[in-house]
Amino acid sequence: PFIHPLDSAFQEALALNHLKYGLSVTRGLATMAVVDGNAFHHAAHPPLLQLIYAGLYSIFGVHEWVSRLVSLVASLIVMICLWAALMKVEARRLALPAVIAFALMPLAVKLGRTTIYEPVALAVISAILVAYLYRYRTWFMPSMCLLAVSGGLFVWPVCLSFPARAAAALLIHNK
Repeated sequence: PFIHPLDSAFQEALALNHLKYGLSVTRGLATMAVVDGNAFHHAAHPPLLQLIYAGLYSIFGVHEWVSRLVSLVASLIVMICLWAALMKVEARRLALPAVIAFALMPLAVKLGRTTIYEPVALAVISAILVAYLYRYRTWFMPSMCLLAVSGGLFVWPVCLSFPARAAAALLIHNK
């Protein structure tokens, strides 16, 4: 429904299929079309973003601001995670300027206004970084498990952040 050069409203179209046909037909999977009661699924993207859109559409109606709300909230989460990460690594003086710089970067502004899954993936990966920085807290393992599952259900590449983080930790600790 809401097309800009960087996004094609693909996720929203899949979300509308969840609303049109119901979860009993789509089974919560990314559904391209339903023909004669047979759902044709799209396996290249995980379903969580479309399900969130469908849930928000059912509550607020199908409006452009509803679609953009997800990316906006994800961008705010990235800024909070950036601030928390810099505070943790003793870079307190840089925390606020870094958040302001991120908020004013053209790509961040563009992604914060789109309806694609990249802002959500960036938010989950940022949360993974913050969880790792606070790894000695009791909530570390539950949060990592939640982030792994939810991130993988938003977009597949989020799962790659875990082996990358483990490899970096091994390299750092072996020096």
